[in-house]
Amino acid sequence: FTNVEFDNNYAQLQYLDIWLTEGSFSGTDLTFINKQNKAYSFMGADDGTTLSCGPSCGVGEYGNCSLNILDLCYANCDTSCTDCPAGTANDQEQSSDISSCVDSAPGFVSEAGASDCEICDVGKYATNGTTVVNGLSLTGSSLCAECEAGYYQPVEGGLQCVICESGSSSDIGASDCVTCGPGQYAQSGSASCSDCLPGTSTASSGSDSCASCAAFESSESGATSCKLALPGYYFAPGSSSVDKCPSNSQCAGNYNLPRPDSGFWVERRSASYADKIERCPRNTCK
Repeated sequence: FTNVEFDNNYAQLQYLDIWLTEGSFSGTDLTFINKQNKAYSFMGADDGTTLSCGPSCGVGEYGNCSLNILDLCYANCDTSCTDCPAGTANDQEQSSDISSCVDSAPGFVSEAGASDCEICDVGKYATNGTTVVNGLSLTGSSLCAECEAGYYQPVEGGLQCVICESGSSSDIGASDCVTCGPGQYAQSGSASCSDCLPGTSTASSGSDSCASCAAFESSESGATSCKLALPGYYFAPGSSSVDKCPSNSQCAGNYNLPRPDSGFWVERRSASYADKIERCPRNTCK
């Protein structure tokens, strides 16, 4: 470009910013009508000195770039740009120092060379780590980690996961805890709800333990109530507790009703007669 003239200082700045993007220019190529304001003129460069310009570093980068006239021209950036470290971001071009790489905000993360940070999703949290580059400590987060089983994170941008309360559980990466159902229990921080052991039960949801069955009663695994009788006892129809086996009969326990001994009988047409053990007349039953 030769003999380019600008009417005012504003135009000088506007067009210099466009001109001095990339390429080589000589000071003698530029002539200004207004040379009184030395801040905007090539004073001292009228001897034919060549001004070499290179592309500036892009977003997510920084470089040891050389600033030339009016801070509008960058040299050598195309060969020395470096990605911003993971856990930082830079949304500006022409950055000449790592200090332009800003730590990710709490709850946000970024990969190396990022121009912006991303927020961690529910069920995850931002892991912080310290990186030292050129003597500068960077403490931004580079990874959204999933919550461990037994923990949860209900909001985006979480910094740590919350432990599940007793009577509930969660899988890996959970955004909420699941309440244990009847016949199950869980301690705080549990990855899953466990069935009540045989001989115990719980009828409530969200239990942290199961109650032992009463004397002479039992239960199956995962029971909501103790409805099994131990041997020698039985549950009478409509009763919520066990009874001792009637005389002249045998009780096998569990759900079984009394079984008459040889020479005795019981009315089978109704369960309400289960404990009515009668002697057989004249040895008519065995």
